Amino acid sequence: MSSHMAVTHLQNEFRRFLKNPVPFCLASPQASNFLEWDYCLIGPPDSPYFGGVYHGKIVFPNNFPFSPPSILMITPSGRFETNTRLCLSMSDFHPKTWSASWTVSSILLGIQSFMLEETPTQGSIHPPTSFLERRKLAAASHSHCLSNPRFCSQFPQVKSDIQSGRLPPVDMSPAALKELEQKCLALLSLPKKTAGSASASALPPAAAESQPSQEAEEQPPVAEPGDDVPTSSSPTSSAPSASTGHVDTGVSSTVAPAQTPTTTTSRTKPKISAAALLKQKGRSI
Repeated sequence: MSSHMAVTHLQNEFRRFLKNPVPFCLASPQASNFLEWDYCLIGPPDSPYFGGVYHGKIVFPNNFPFSPPSILMITPSGRFETNTRLCLSMSDFHPKTWSASWTVSSILLGIQSFMLEETPTQGSIHPPTSFLERRKLAAASHSHCLSNPRFCSQFPQVKSDIQSGRLPPVDMSPAALKELEQKCLALLSLPKKTAGSASASALPPAAAESQPSQEAEEQPPVAEPGDDVPTSSSPTSSAPSASTGHVDTGVSSTVAPAQTPTTTTSRTKPKISAAALLKQKGRSI
């Protein structure tokens, strides 16, 4: 049976998440079990995942936030094995590095950060797949997610965006592949395998430009009225490092947050448009 304290803490987390969404990320707890959440990552610009939709799940322990969760990716991405627990600094592989001050938003930023780099770990694909293969998987991710009833139930707005064309199909034309590859070249090296040449992609340039200062990263989270605040010896509340550091894409959602839950068992599904998550400084696909 789930811990009442963990569920209460996650309910507060969900309220905060709806008020302040994470760039390119959505998350929604299961109606029958608040300790199990689904997340959806929208591939950010200037990455091999651009325009793709990636579904995964986070399973929280009964004593959360004092122990880390299990993290899995369901949609094939070329970066992670599917339906396999990922070894990240904020996952249950590393309980000693876990901080009770880390939030669901921190976890999602950590997953996103690790997806946009090439550090090998348990659960990652090694040797790395090519740029072209990741673009193919990004193109296939829409139909993969639509075929998953769990995804469609948890993220009805993303389902609608894909079906209506508000989230356009991934452009696999040679010209688009070459242009995207050139934008990614200076950031990370991947195995070459495209029609012209191919290398890699990683963190969008805007992300590197918008990384917060060390002082800003070390600011503790501000508790809202009614939130339970766990005690922790760690002073930081920034996103946990997946390998070498914190990554923030620097993009804010322009869509109004959904209504917050009002009972201990029900929750509001995210209604943020997937297409809106892809807008960055006036850019969209």
